[in-house]
Amino acid sequence: MNQITINNAVIEIFIGDLFNAQYDAIVIPTN
Repeated sequence: MNQITINNAVIEIFIGDLFNAQYDAIVIPTN
């Protein structure tokens, strides 16, 4: 794996965690 591939993987994980946190914040209070 080269540096660009590693950076993309880290960014995808970071954005995925942000998205999941926001999704949980929206969905959980409505349950």
